[in-house]
Amino acid sequence: MALLLATIRTPWRFRTKGHLWAYSGLAVVTYSSADYTLVDGRPVRRRRAPMTRGLNRNHNRVLKDVFKGAATAATGREVHP
Repeated sequence: MALLLATIRTPWRFRTKGHLWAYSGLAVVTYSSADYTLVDGRPVRRRRAPMTRGLNRNHNRVLKDVFKGAATAATGREVHP
């Protein structure tokens, strides 16, 4: 937790949690090329949803390591009620 707070320093600069996820490299990236096709000479928007391409590459490496380490540690332990 200390490394997370030291790295972020100013958490209020993120308006939403989506901005924080993008900064930490955990935002899902979708790309779309060919949004329109020509039907009878007129452009028509395709109905297919954009494809998911993975996580964003522009990120803070320390934050991504903190979140990935926490997720790995959480999945590797047994939970006792």
